[in-house]
Amino acid sequence: MDNRNVSLSHLPLPSETVSRLARLKLETSRDLEERREEAVRALGEQGVRHIEEGVRHIEAACVHHGSTRRESAAQLWARLAAQNRIMTFSQEIDRVLGGGFQLGLIYEVLGPPGSGKTQLC
Repeated sequence: MDNRNVSLSHLPLPSETVSRLARLKLETSRDLEERREEAVRALGEQGVRHIEEGVRHIEAACVHHGSTRRESAAQLWARLAAQNRIMTFSQEIDRVLGGGFQLGLIYEVLGPPGSGKTQLC
């Protein structure tokens, strides 16, 4: 993780994971990084990796969409929604779409089996 400090409460996590994080007082990505071994004991390696992946997505979205200030995922979403686009959090797809899917349009997603159509939707 880089030097940003993402609030873990902004990640879409199962309620049990949120409860465990709260009991451990792990509130930010920095807390998770500093106390990773403790988190792994409580959540398992796979659980911690899932959280770290969510943090990386938020960090990438903040960098990709020009966020130079600290803002929550909800604040980032609101700011980007005001631009009438829904971002995908994939830099390549958002670049091709000019910043994400434009509101008010219908998109048809085509591709071979296993290409990620369902995950995109």
